Amino acid sequence: MSADQVVIVAGSRTLADDPRAVAWARGILARELASATLVVAGDARGPDVWAYEIARGMVAPIDCECWRTIGSRHGWTGGRWRTLSPWATPETTTDPHRRPLVRNAAMVQYYTRAARMVALIDPAFRTQGTQHTVTLARAAGIDVTEHVWRAS
Repeated sequence: MSADQVVIVAGSRTLADDPRAVAWARGILARELASATLVVAGDARGPDVWAYEIARGMVAPIDCECWRTIGSRHGWTGGRWRTLSPWATPETTTDPHRRPLVRNAAMVQYYTRAARMVALIDPAFRTQGTQHTVTLARAAGIDVTEHVWRAS
């Protein structure tokens, strides 16, 4: 697959807290996902969920992969979700606060040669998980487009 076909989405969950940020992020995702054939994201509220909603709602729906922090992976194609092979075992990390970081690293590693990344960043969000994923993606040679929310 070419880099324009697989799009990894990462984003700050706090964007879901502001209706203006929701509209901003969903607009960006609709544009960024238009050329995708596969959307890959985690299972967090906000940009992850919006990416799936937008991809599935396209005139020609886009396949999706949801990488859950518990180690499972699910694919959406042909109008339904199905279970895919797991990305990890429960023992991968016992610290629930680190699981999203471990999951994000696994996603980036899995798609290193076939993806580009779209990052939606709320600079006020304290956990910086999205920025961590951006750093990993860039280090892996993945083309990253960052969009930073500017609350006004």
